[in-house]
Amino acid sequence: METLVDTNVLLRLLQPEHPQYTIASTALAGVRRQESDLCIARQNLVEFWAVATRPVADNGLGLSPLMTAGEVRVLRDAHLVAVMNVHGVRRIPTFNGADF
Repeated sequence: METLVDTNVLLRLLQPEHPQYTIASTALAGVRRQESDLCIARQNLVEFWAVATRPVADNGLGLSPLMTAGEVRVLRDAHLVAVMNVHGVRRIPTFNGADF
């Protein structure tokens, strides 16, 4: 079974001081214990970038583009793994073997 993770949950995981951080991390840990694959969609990446780079004063996280790019890279790698799992793909030629 696959579980699509909403962007707001992904964003909360970057904010340990946020009141919903514990709820988000506990919920995802519970999904993993149920042996469900966590999935994201391309739309998640677009929304994540928009909020993460938006200034805090404008209801964003105020992260630099460089920091956000690093976080998006992690999410993108997770997305690739989820796609592989859904389609039964067991190998991927890559120069980033440590990510998989």
